[in-house]
Amino acid sequence: MGIRTTLVAATLGAALVAPTGCGSKGALESGIGRTAPLRVERITPRGPYLDVVLAGDGVELRSFTPDDDACRRLLGAESGVQYASVGAGGRFTRGEQVCDAVGIGDPFLQRLRQPRGTSSGGPAIPRAQATYRALHLDDEVALLHGSFPLARFVGWAGGRDTVAVVARGGACEGPIARGVASMEYRPTGPDTLGLVGSDGLCRIEGLILPLR
Repeated sequence: MGIRTTLVAATLGAALVAPTGCGSKGALESGIGRTAPLRVERITPRGPYLDVVLAGDGVELRSFTPDDDACRRLLGAESGVQYASVGAGGRFTRGEQVCDAVGIGDPFLQRLRQPRGTSSGGPAIPRAQATYRALHLDDEVALLHGSFPLARFVGWAGGRDTVAVVARGGACEGPIARGVASMEYRPTGPDTLGLVGSDGLCRIEGLILPLR
């Protein structure tokens, strides 16, 4: 499967805040360079993707990759995996092995990649309509494919055609079922992007490029 390259208009290295730390944390915050070797804490198939959590050197990183042989082999190593800011979602390497990620989760959604100036000016909580359909459902998360226009506030290109990751249950069940919801961007607090439901805010946990 190929990645929709037309969506990759901005890279992790563009329009970033200045580094505030050293080591892996500084690499993630700046979008420049690569982390120290990390260990794979969790790898979960989600439809055509792998939902991956890695940790080490004072950081924890959630990412999304294609569910293909190259990424399964590399991430199945469990340790010694490095992350670099390449392309839309970053790149994982281990020796000569390479796996290009196609999505971002925390800490990137917590504004480490927010372009300068987007946290001030304009409405305190911008809203726009999101429309989507369920691409994948399991007991833990839903993958929603459609238009999420406020994704640009975290530096994500192609929000008009993207996949959003939300948790199952609670405030998310209404928006998942309806296929349309108001989307919010919150410049402070942990809920950076969310869908507004009758039971509260459904936090968007990740953004992923559609695959062909």
